[in-house]
Amino acid sequence: MSRNLIYDLKLAAGAPVAALRRRRDDHAPDTAQGMLELRGHSKAARELMAMKAIDPAFLHRADLDGDSVVVDVGAYRGDGAAQIHDLYGCRVYAFEPNPAAFAAMEERFADVAEVVPVPYGLGGADATLSLELAGPGSSLHGLVDDDRSASAVEVRVRDVTAALDELGLDRIDFLKVNIEGAEFDLFDRIIGAGLLPDVRYVLIQFHEWHPRAHRRRWRIRRELKRTHDLVWDYPWIFELWCARSQPHPPPLELTPELQAAVIAKLMARREAQEVPDAPET
Repeated sequence: MSRNLIYDLKLAAGAPVAALRRRRDDHAPDTAQGMLELRGHSKAARELMAMKAIDPAFLHRADLDGDSVVVDVGAYRGDGAAQIHDLYGCRVYAFEPNPAAFAAMEERFADVAEVVPVPYGLGGADATLSLELAGPGSSLHGLVDDDRSASAVEVRVRDVTAALDELGLDRIDFLKVNIEGAEFDLFDRIIGAGLLPDVRYVLIQFHEWHPRAHRRRWRIRRELKRTHDLVWDYPWIFELWCARSQPHPPPLELTPELQAAVIAKLMARREAQEVPDAPET
């Protein structure tokens, strides 16, 4: 795939530092190691890991309730949709074009009327595209590690404006987007169609490896700043925005003391996992 040269140079230049940080982060649970590794064990990745240790639902904490409408784009097997529904009891539209992941999600929510799995992706236009398979990192724009996948599947992507009209969604209280590089085209369309003011919260992961990622992210954030305020930002991992007309309550601040306490907690948890069970007597 065509890649972002700046991203590749950052990886190469940061490799020695990442190796040192890798040893420092050995206390992190296995579930966090993948995210830390992909982000070069950056400060932002470590801080987000700490926040999620404090609050496992940190990404989805928002001023929502049972009447809220959530759109989860790139829902995969529905972990995020499930957590949002558990938190607020609200209606969640979970978009996932990967047929296998969608089938698993559809089965998962078969008895949950408020979660609506939708079997296609959202983008700038209607299209049938090739999705390269790599679990939750499956992408329409190639993979970060080209050796991770040997297969692809044809999937359907819908123009976001037409899809939302068909579903009767004239407002979105929380929009979550994690679609491995396709977010740039999606937000260009959302902005061009004038839909952004109708979205209260925007939770988005931008992917730095995508060509022209830095310029396109800057343009999208420039438009967001017209109507939204930044709640928190872990660059190139996740960032949360909230409409200025309905401000978000102040977020929890990660002080050095709190971060140290979290690391101690993670180390204790990891040590407990490594201690073998006592033999039965």
